[in-house]
Amino acid sequence: MENTVNKFDTQLIEKLFLNSSVEISLSSFITSLITAAVLSYLIKKSYIFNSQSLSNKDYFSDVFIPLSVITCLVISVVKFSLALSLGLVGALSIVRFRAAIKEPEELVYLFFCVGVGIATGANQIIIATASTLVIIFILYIQSAFKRTKEKENINLGSNNILKVNITNKRLSIEDIIKRYEKFTNYLNLKSSFFEKNLSQHIFWVEFKNKKAYIACLKMSETLPDKGVEISFYSNSKIIE
Repeated sequence: MENTVNKFDTQLIEKLFLNSSVEISLSSFITSLITAAVLSYLIKKSYIFNSQSLSNKDYFSDVFIPLSVITCLVISVVKFSLALSLGLVGALSIVRFRAAIKEPEELVYLFFCVGVGIATGANQIIIATASTLVIIFILYIQSAFKRTKEKENINLGSNNILKVNITNKRLSIEDIIKRYEKFTNYLNLKSSFFEKNLSQHIFWVEFKNKKAYIACLKMSETLPDKGVEISFYSNSKIIE
């Protein structure tokens, strides 16, 4: 009895740690690779359409397909051997990836591709496909909601700047504020600068809607003749 137990333990240790040959179904492996490539292609299209990243989207998303396929390859090989799995951990601890991730959104999509590669490499084709479609749908809804909100509310006030230069001493900043208040949700003075023949004022502003902003522009066209210079600045688009 004791010899049988010892023999069983020896065989188990050999299976777990010795570098025995691993037989992988070729058809299953090819199916996993193709699925990983197709799903990562869908992720790439979703990233290009939904992302608001400032980097080159086409260039960055080119890594999605090879990343998923390579992850699928690695998982397909190491999932049968604990020794290979431990070796992979050691290899990754040596290799240092120095690619600069500029935005958290980029990291999310990279992790998305890695997750697809892991799922397909583990032969979880249905789970990988369903999860990818659901996540892409959520990203699309989130992006569509954000774009709709931006069109309705224009921008956050911290993104819009109104600069007023007054060279006519008969005009006061109070007169200018009264002109613009009816077009804005708020108009907050952030800084003022005074010279002999010039007073400069900078505001953070949030316009009520697109029509209010257009009306504000039309009104501003008449002010330079009265000794007032008006400038608008925005970190993002005011009007689409």
